[in-house]
Amino acid sequence: MVWLLAACGGEPTAPPVELVLESGPVVATDRNSYSWRRDSAFTWLLTNPHDVEVFYYPGNHIYLERYSDERWEPIGLYGGVEADPLRLRSDDTLSASVRLSNDVFPESGWYRVHSRVFRDTALTALWPLGNRVSPAVWVGP
Repeated sequence: MVWLLAACGGEPTAPPVELVLESGPVVATDRNSYSWRRDSAFTWLLTNPHDVEVFYYPGNHIYLERYSDERWEPIGLYGGVEADPLRLRSDDTLSASVRLSNDVFPESGWYRVHSRVFRDTALTALWPLGNRVSPAVWVGP
């Protein structure tokens, strides 16, 4: 019985990881977990570590998702102003952040960043999902 109680404490098990099947962009966060008490911002990075160009649309290129009922659900769009597609060349990195608040992150749980990253300037060919989402990040007290 003591083992069962110990196993129930702490963060729940992380959601499954989306596999990266080919070279392309990498979406990441600057931490594995965030605390409303200690941290003021949730920061993500979009990096192109490979020898291929990546394109993104700054008007709606990044949004947050929350893991709920064994699936990822979008909770908000975080982009810039409407603009033409921008190019992310090899070894380039972009970063952005959002205030860590209950307005953006309504409850404790697993979150990830999902970026709309494309292979061409016409924005018709998306990279596989694994190249467009960050690993899951715990946000809580």
